[in-house]
Amino acid sequence: MVQTAEKRRISERVRKEKEELLSAPPQIDTQRLEVMLDVYQETAMKPTMPTVMRRAILFHRLCSEKIIYIDDNPVVGSQTRYKYGAYPFPEEGCRWMGRTDEFSLPRAKLQISPEARQWVDKAVELWQDANLFNITRDIMLQKYSIDIRTFSKCGIWMEAVAGGASHIIAPDYNKVVSKGLKGIMAEIEEAESKLDTGEPDGTDRYYFLQAAKLALNGMILLANRYAALAREMAEKEKNAERKKELEEIAHICEWVPENPARSFREALQAFWFVQLGVWLEAPKALNSPPATLTRSLYPLYKKDKEDGKITAEEAIELLQFYFLKINQL
Repeated sequence: MVQTAEKRRISERVRKEKEELLSAPPQIDTQRLEVMLDVYQETAMKPTMPTVMRRAILFHRLCSEKIIYIDDNPVVGSQTRYKYGAYPFPEEGCRWMGRTDEFSLPRAKLQISPEARQWVDKAVELWQDANLFNITRDIMLQKYSIDIRTFSKCGIWMEAVAGGASHIIAPDYNKVVSKGLKGIMAEIEEAESKLDTGEPDGTDRYYFLQAAKLALNGMILLANRYAALAREMAEKEKNAERKKELEEIAHICEWVPENPARSFREALQAFWFVQLGVWLEAPKALNSPPATLTRSLYPLYKKDKEDGKITAEEAIELLQFYFLKINQL
């Protein structure tokens, strides 16, 4: 009875994508570690470079180099190269990574491969003393004479999630949907024109604005890469309906998130790109809950529906595909 009710609520295409996602094996993707190690080695000769710039360089490099794919989900973009996968974030806390080959994702555990083990070990070597957990531990010891590892033994605070509180992020999705990253870039350039680096925090603000531009350009680049991949796939596609969809995906990703969304479909894709960007930068899937989803999407849904460009059923199906995207991590 439950299965029958579910089949009435979702289309066959959504059901198939859901089954493929839930049956996909868990994977650890080390590509972020590889890029991170390269970036930090390249910038090691620049000790005065602020952390915010290193993080922005890492983000931009990941957007430009990460392996991407497009599956049957019309909402495109994935954190890793795998259907169900995750990146390790050694800067959060990594000593535990050196002690075990078993990693956990929300729906499953896995044994990392020997190749992945090599990259994890290199990352642990880099971050074992400089990770957030260790830094926090030192501060707590000095200020309160409390070793937070005691909390770990009680199940209150674990090394693997030490940075969770600092990464509760609520992006301004609506701003990206309504103004586009190009509009935000214009705000950054205006702020730069008014910036006085002679002020006490002037240098910090300068580097922040530079890092923000680099990160936004990274997201635009990533979207354009998905657009190019969709066009390449469309050229080879024999099925006319799928070919049309791939061409539409390419058109959408060429426009958003760089520009303001003009339709419900563009708004949903832009919304997802923002969330994906947070996932590429910070761990844990609940860091950027889609709290403003309806506020961001409803005006364009209402307009598209009134103009006869979308039906309620089509919008619901796209939203179902979006929620499947969230469950990739």
